[in-house]
Amino acid sequence: MSLKKCAFPTIIDSSERNIANDFLQPALATAIRYDRGVGFFSAGWLSMIVDGMLRFAENNGRARIITSPILTEADWKAMQTGVEARTNDILRESLESSITDLRSALSQNVLTALSWLVADDVLTFKLAVPVNKLSGEFHAKFGIFTDKDGNQVSFEGSNNETINGIVNNYESFKIFSSWVPEFAPIVKADIQRFERLWNNEDSNLRVYNLPEAARQAIIKLRQDLERPYEIPERLRPTELETKSPSLWKHQEDAIAAWEENGRIGILSMATGSGKTRTALAAAERCPELSLLIIAVPKSNLVTQWAGELSKHTRFPSPVLVFDASTQWQDKLFDRIRAGHRQQWSSPLVIIGNLDSLSGNRFQTLINDAGIPENTLLIVDEVHNAGAPIYRKVLDSRYRWRMGLSATPVRHFDEIGTSVIHSYFQETVFVYSMRDALTDGYLTPYDYHVYAAELTEDEYDEYLRLTQRIIMLRQRSDNQVTYQSQNRLDGDHKDIEMLLMQRARILKKTASKKLAVAQIIDDFNLTRSLIYCADTEQLEDIRQVIRQRQLPHTIYIGSTPQEERESALDALSRGNIPILLAIDCLDEGVDVPAFREAVIIASSTNKRQFIQRRGRVLRRSPEKSRAILIDVIAIPPLSAGSDGKKLLSNELARAKEMAELAENRHEALMQVQRYTEPFGVMLSELLSGETDE
Repeated sequence: MSLKKCAFPTIIDSSERNIANDFLQPALATAIRYDRGVGFFSAGWLSMIVDGMLRFAENNGRARIITSPILTEADWKAMQTGVEARTNDILRESLESSITDLRSALSQNVLTALSWLVADDVLTFKLAVPVNKLSGEFHAKFGIFTDKDGNQVSFEGSNNETINGIVNNYESFKIFSSWVPEFAPIVKADIQRFERLWNNEDSNLRVYNLPEAARQAIIKLRQDLERPYEIPERLRPTELETKSPSLWKHQEDAIAAWEENGRIGILSMATGSGKTRTALAAAERCPELSLLIIAVPKSNLVTQWAGELSKHTRFPSPVLVFDASTQWQDKLFDRIRAGHRQQWSSPLVIIGNLDSLSGNRFQTLINDAGIPENTLLIVDEVHNAGAPIYRKVLDSRYRWRMGLSATPVRHFDEIGTSVIHSYFQETVFVYSMRDALTDGYLTPYDYHVYAAELTEDEYDEYLRLTQRIIMLRQRSDNQVTYQSQNRLDGDHKDIEMLLMQRARILKKTASKKLAVAQIIDDFNLTRSLIYCADTEQLEDIRQVIRQRQLPHTIYIGSTPQEERESALDALSRGNIPILLAIDCLDEGVDVPAFREAVIIASSTNKRQFIQRRGRVLRRSPEKSRAILIDVIAIPPLSAGSDGKKLLSNELARAKEMAELAENRHEALMQVQRYTEPFGVMLSELLSGETDE
């Protein structure tokens, strides 16, 4: 078949089309050569283009891929194994014995398939590093397909050779065909550009083959955020085998407590104490487990859990359910039905976010396919599952249940909290942040406090909202009434809205910008996470940072996943000292390199500031102590003792943060310096109770 007959569009995007099925697979199936320059490569990409890669290999196709040296450890080892097998007959025979069917291997044992494709010269990699006038990373994204008749198609656009680049992200690129006269010069220029890169003829790039890359130690291993495949059971020790570390004592204790309660219960474990590893180890110990469902709050945690599952367990490749794509549905239905037919010879693993797992498509599918008896549900950050829209995830037919959270109580939601505890029965194990710090599993920290004084106008608005809240509470006699568990009454909703409006005043007081300026002047911020209230406040803080000409980046809800990974990687390696965030990093994201956290805005929700503290306390070789800097809102001095009530929520957070700090006494003295004018003394901070 000729590329001319493929009828590719001039522009393709992942919103309207399936990039893998509508472009990459037919192009690979027709081509005999594929040349690609791309910023990031992941072996998981191969599992998305199985049919096309199979035909490409059968056609004796040859692919040359230039990418950056930012690779997962597993992908790097697979590439090295393939190169070594080209000249090592014993290793080559081992690879070939592991793969009797390339189609099956690409779907299931994709790391071994990658090694085989490299060993057989189907894939050849080179790694590019910018030099001279260029810095940063190699980030080209273009490619050329060539068929047996010499017809060529080049393309350029936003996607990488990763699963996110094909399936999950919004991606687009333009396609140029050599037989179209107006596009022929573009294709020719792309070919020349690639050959110049491949032959190391660009003065601002250094291009290495894999053996040379290993010798020069240019590889920058990154976290494996997408590994939708199982590690093969039959692997040589020199290949991809990953040894799971033994569990810590508190992890073993947690599993024992959960098992003693009939494999049902909540594990309340501090951020950074290894609750993910604990849950996966517990799942492996479930007898004759048929179905494992892992529910997480956000899509980025789906891929993070998939990486942990692949790294620490022998479970098969999970089905990832976390977007609007329909691709997972047929695969999931077929695998559940196959499980029934084969009497669940091995567990089926599903990892999805709460939005997708509570949605009608998943619920209908799993009901139609049938739920096996030995099913385990693990809910990460279990407090989220108490929300009315997510309660469908808590299916009573799941035999075993585990909830994970550092703080399983829902803020201002007694009904949701009751739903969680009813479903999971009870909290069977608690491992607090104090425990984790004492046992050395978290980094010790110093706590510093800065004050941001409300303006008179801000304080007046705060008092006005407080009076309205008091009036509504009195009208309802402090009783929350409801017609059903899914609907709070009008008064309660109004109170909640007013509380949020009032909290926003404290979060966004104008003087916080001045406090941040002082913090930047006082501290040498090296790997810092700065939490802002919203994009408006974030831009205000960026102005302060720009004035001091400090490198920084942002991590917010609209930041594409690829850019998020790049930002975290740059901060981890010390290239960028400051990362500004809103709330995307509150739950689950694991970045041990963070050394300082500056909390400009925080809600009265205890869970939020506990999670934010946990972000910088994860162990890392680069830090022996973390620094937590808190900006608390205080009333204007004119408020006098009347301002004491405003301080209550701010002081509740400050007291808890200071309690476990290495500089506890100094931190409390800092707080008293700001609170003393309002009649709050150190003795009250040490012993008094503050309102939530």
